[in-house]
Amino acid sequence: MTNQSLSATSHLCLSIQKGQTICHQGEVGEYWYEVTKGFIMLCHHFPDGRRQVSRFAGPGDAFGFEVGIRQISAEALTDGMVIRHPSNSTPQQAQEGFSFHSLAPHPAMWHAIESVEETMRLLSYTGACERLTAFLLSFSRYGDDGNLIDLPMSRRDLADHLGLAIHTISRTISQLCKRGYIAL
Repeated sequence: MTNQSLSATSHLCLSIQKGQTICHQGEVGEYWYEVTKGFIMLCHHFPDGRRQVSRFAGPGDAFGFEVGIRQISAEALTDGMVIRHPSNSTPQQAQEGFSFHSLAPHPAMWHAIESVEETMRLLSYTGACERLTAFLLSFSRYGDDGNLIDLPMSRRDLADHLGLAIHTISRTISQLCKRGYIAL
């Protein structure tokens, strides 16, 4: 995967390529993004090299609402399109405690809040099978066919998102297939 950054002179509607980094953890968040096509992976990288995939954003989702320094990086899992919206804050406003309450609500913002709450519920499941099943049911909303889910992320990405080991993801997928709950 490449780590190309978007140019600051890009238009509001941006074409993104698989593997492209849309925003970097540690930079000042001047924009938030609305996904119109494709899928984005949102990650927090720890100093020791570990990462936590906080969530996946698809069409209709939004991300990058941090005011001040970004706590996540956003990477394109597929080719797609995002709309870049100004956050309406400056670094000085962020230091002075600027609030998003002054922004007009946008439907993508409300959807992002719902997605974060959904991720919190997902992580409350204690078993690997429960977590993976809940994720698959939730992610199915992006599919055109209620019976087919196209997952753009790797098993490692799923493991980092669900707080499980990659071999646990693989074993759980195999168990769900053997039980006839899913088919690959």
